[in-house]
Parts: sequence; structure tokens; C-alpha cells
Amino acid sequence: AEYMGDAIKRALARYFTDPDVRCFAFILNNRLHEDYIFAYHYAIKRTANQLLLSMLRIENPKIPETELTLLFQERIADSLTQAEWVFLIQQLYQAPQDQTRITALVTAHITEAIRKEKEAAKLKAAAEFSLVPYSTLRREETDDTKLNIAYRTFVKIVLDYQLEGYTRFLADFSELFQEIWARGKANDDYAYAEVMERWAAAKEANPQLADEPPQRVEKIKGVLNEVEFADLVRALDPTVSDSDVTSYLAEADPFETGRITFSRSVAVLGDLLKSVAMAKDLAEDGAQPAALTAHNFSGSDPSDLSFANEVITH
Repeated sequence: AEYMGDAIKRALARYFTDPDVRCFAFILNNRLHEDYIFAYHYAIKRTANQLLLSMLRIENPKIPETELTLLFQERIADSLTQAEWVFLIQQLYQAPQDQTRITALVTAHITEAIRKEKEAAKLKAAAEFSLVPYSTLRREETDDTKLNIAYRTFVKIVLDYQLEGYTRFLADFSELFQEIWARGKANDDYAYAEVMERWAAAKEANPQLADEPPQRVEKIKGVLNEVEFADLVRALDPTVSDSDVTSYLAEADPFETGRITFSRSVAVLGDLLKSVAMAKDLAEDGAQPAALTAHNFSGSDPSDLSFANEVITH
């Protein structure tokens, strides 16, 4: 089990730039809840694919579905024009601040790619003792295709943006959750040490006692008991009533197992987390509430593209 755990850690470190792997790593470290995968991560992938397919259908209204599917597969492995990736951003995110931020990220990626390409061209020209004609340079600078971006790269930028926003939204709660868990483990360690001391003293007084010391039940990483969960709720909202704490607890642990995970805590306390984050943001800098829900992915209906012809031009 230890070897497997080390192998997982090495794999996560190696492939951490992949959005799927990053989500898994954040979930393992109680920085992200499991529902995020379906509510945002896969939803963004699915919606982007559906939007791309809808755009292709609008651009090619006369081709049959079989050919459209093949065209869609080709475009997934190809690039988006500037008009297309701008349109996708507008459909994926309705909040202007999100649209502006993602546009800046995509533009920065394209600019950096162009810089690296030009640098590579200069190195190649120098190695071959040849110069790139002035006219060629002019064409490169004005070529509209330079504003294209690979579809998969675009989706990765959007996924990274959403993940960064959501982990930032949960950062304070994650830290609080782990502090309470660590405090609970410390209490368990102290209680077990006392039990061992009493057992050792009893064994010394009566050698006939069993040789095996009392078994210890290890505290599961990232799992709270009822008392710790109640402490978590009260730490989030010191004004919360005992009846509300009981209600939260009943929802978080309906079968009274005494095992409440980070993901379950986020699911149950989601509304409370949003109000706490909103109050904190407003107190700090008067931010608008719309920016407090970890980026507002709209999950647009891809079928509602009646105005798409006005946006997508070639």
C-alpha cells in the first residue's frame, strides 16, 4: 500500500499540468470536492464540444450528420480562429469579468507561442547562415492565422481558469477543515497515549494480563466525526444556532456513521460558504457578489445559437 501511494504521488507530480490530474490531486488533498468533476470540469468539456459542433453545423448547413461528425473530430485536433474562440468564451461565461480574464489568458498564450516560433526561426536561420526575407516577416506579422489556438489548448486554459477560481474560493474552508482534522487527530493521539500508559501500569501490576496492548483505530485522513463537524460549522459561522448545527449534521451524516468527508462537507455547507465568502470579500474591498462563486461558468445551452452567424466570420 505504501509503494502504491508513492507511485500515485510520483504520477501526480509528473502529470500535474493535465487538468484531469490536477483535479484528482486537489480532491486527494481536500482542496476540491468530488462534485466539482461533474458540475464543472466535465460540464465545461461537454459544453465546449457541443458548442463547437453547433458552430460547425451552422457553418456547414448542407452536409450530412456523418460528415459533420468527421469534421468535428478533425476540428478537435485542429485550431480555432480568433472569432471562434471569442465566441466560445462568450457562451461558456456570461460574466464580463470572466470573459475578459479568459480572453487575456488565451491572448497571452498565443503571444508567447508566436514569440517562441519567431525565436526558433531566428535560431534556425542563423544555423543555416540565411536570412528570412523582409516580405516573409511582413506576412507573418499580419497573418490572421497567428491568432488561432489549438482547440485542446483552449479547453485546457478554460479548465485551468475554472479550477484556479474554485480552489481559491475553497481555500479558506480547506485550511479550516484540515486544521480541525489535525486537532482531532492530536486529541486521538493524546487519548491513545493515556490508554497505553494505563495499560502499561496495569500490566506491570498484573503480569497475567494479555500481552497485546489495546488496538488503535487510526483516524482517516480528511474525515471528521460529529463533534469535529459541529466545530467546523461554528468556526464558519459563530452565530449559528444549535438547531442549525444539528440540521447540518443530520444532512451530512444521515446514517450516523461518524465519518464526514471534505466533499460531503462542501456539499452540505455550500450556501454557508458562499455567504461567508461574500461577507469577507465585501468587507475587504467591496467586491461585487457576482465574483464570489468561483467563476461563473454558465453552462450555456448549445442549441441556443440563433445569433451565431453574426459572431462567427471567416
